[in-house]
Amino acid sequence: MMSKRLEELDLQEKVSRKGLLAWFASNHVAANLLMLFLIIAGLLMLARIKIEIFPELDINWVTVSVPYPGGLPENAETQICKPIERAVQEVDGVKQIKSYAMEGNGTVMIELDDYVDNMKALDDVKSAVDRITTFPEQAEEPEVSIFTSRTQVMSLAVYGDERTVPRSTLKELA
Repeated sequence: MMSKRLEELDLQEKVSRKGLLAWFASNHVAANLLMLFLIIAGLLMLARIKIEIFPELDINWVTVSVPYPGGLPENAETQICKPIERAVQEVDGVKQIKSYAMEGNGTVMIELDDYVDNMKALDDVKSAVDRITTFPEQAEEPEVSIFTSRTQVMSLAVYGDERTVPRSTLKELA
C-alpha cells in the first residue's frame, strides 16, 4: 500500500515537472474547455476579419514631387531636391530621405518612423515645403502626398474559343 502511494506521488511529481502541457494532458475536461473557447473566439472574430481585393499597405512614406518643365536633372537636384531635403530634415519622425532628380521633375521621398502618425507627418511636410521660397520660377506647385502601394493579389484568365463559347458565357464563368 505504501509503495503504491509512493508511485502515485512520483507520478504526480513527474507530471508537475513537465509544466502546463502535461497538466492539460492529464485534465481532459480543461483541455476540451480551452479548445471550445478558442473555437468560439475564432468564429466570433471571423466576422471582423477585413477582406480586400487589393490590399493597401501602410508604407510610411511621404512623397514631394515638383514638376519642373524644361529643367535639367542637375538643376532639379540643386534647386528643388536639395532645398526640400533641408526643409524636411527638421520634421519629427523622419527616418530617411531619398531624392530623384529627372528632366522636368524633382521628387523627394521621405520615409517615416513606425510610431509616427502619417497624417500629422504629411501636414508637417506640407508646411515645411510651403516655407521654401527659392524654387525656380518655371517650377510648378509641389505635390505632397502619402505614398500608398496596392498590390495585386490574384490574376484570373479565362479562355475559350469564340466560335464554340460565347463571350457572355466566359464573363459569367469568370
